[in-house]
Amino acid sequence: MNYDSLWFRAQDWPRDQAEYVFLFRALQAVGKSRYGEDWSGKEFSTKAVVDLPFYIDAHLPKNRLYREHAYKMLADEAVNHVTNVKGATLPPSLNSMRPGSTTYELQFTKAGWELARSKIAAINVHLRPIVERRIEVVRNFTEAATNGLVVTAARPKDRHMLSLIDPAIWSVLNLNHVTTNGEFDPNNPGTYTYSGSKFSWIFAERASLARYMVSLADSIRVISNEKYTASDERRAKDLASILLKSRPDMSKSDVLAAITAAGIAISCVGFNQRIWPAAREMAGLPTKAPPGRKRRTSDEAGP
Repeated sequence: MNYDSLWFRAQDWPRDQAEYVFLFRALQAVGKSRYGEDWSGKEFSTKAVVDLPFYIDAHLPKNRLYREHAYKMLADEAVNHVTNVKGATLPPSLNSMRPGSTTYELQFTKAGWELARSKIAAINVHLRPIVERRIEVVRNFTEAATNGLVVTAARPKDRHMLSLIDPAIWSVLNLNHVTTNGEFDPNNPGTYTYSGSKFSWIFAERASLARYMVSLADSIRVISNEKYTASDERRAKDLASILLKSRPDMSKSDVLAAITAAGIAISCVGFNQRIWPAAREMAGLPTKAPPGRKRRTSDEAGP
């Protein structure tokens, strides 16, 4: 796990703008909408552990990094399975501070090497659902951006103006680089070299993102003939707040219809008494919508 990753430094993420949200926050929102309470928020900062080659290749010189990896996996058990074997003596030209020093290579028993492999396999079995959720959210978002369902924009790192990204560009972007660094090179979208000033941050339009999240109804768990749970209510609040942020004047009935279309089962009482006020507060709006114009009756209507 790389703790230098931008995912671990939320304080360094670019700030959202009035109508656009930074890519990482957009991905988290899609994940929350897609998986509800199963979405931990750590999916993009969790990586599978690198597997080890078979024992027959364990002691090849090129596999030194694998041996160090296996040694760390064994931890306290390494004393029973690992020995240091004298290796080459470094000439002064390669080690001027300690001329003539000798290197040592880690040598593993077959049982020790297989134990390290089994530990890694056990860890990855536990991490697999988390990794699969991340892969699915990236796939969903990329398809939406490529098809123009989610409007995306680029913002140079040293400027504040946004420019729309051609949806076709998403078909050539390196998704690993984009979802790790939240950026791309507008002049060469297919590149994934080290980030720099020539790279631009990626943003998603709030309104199109909200519409897309509603359209995930077919992917979200649909509850039928079941009493709704606290998890459903939280999902409804999250979705309603996102919709209200993009359209503060959205009516209560439209928000309820969007929640229902997303496959979230809630009662009208729960929506009116808890979800609607909480969602408005989460969106930075008064808990009660301002009163509209009084509808004129036929007797009051003028000519």
